[in-house]
Amino acid sequence: MYQSKLVEVLQLLNKKEWNLLQNFVFSPTHNQHEGVKLLFKYLNAHFDNWNNETLQEEKVYQAIFTNQPFRKSKLRHIASYL
Repeated sequence: MYQSKLVEVLQLLNKKEWNLLQNFVFSPTHNQHEGVKLLFKYLNAHFDNWNNETLQEEKVYQAIFTNQPFRKSKLRHIASYL
């Protein structure tokens, strides 16, 4: 996930833009997907330390969907909403 287009774009955001995106993600009007909120929370927790280790797809998936087998397609589907 570290080398994904999503991360490339998100790394370009400054703190103000990141906060605006956060408001959008957590707005019940614009987003009703709990998985997207959980993905954003994970990314936000690692905002200052994005690297290949913290953004491994399996690690991100387990943080969002605990105790579920890894499904890359499900993670990509959730990420597509961002």
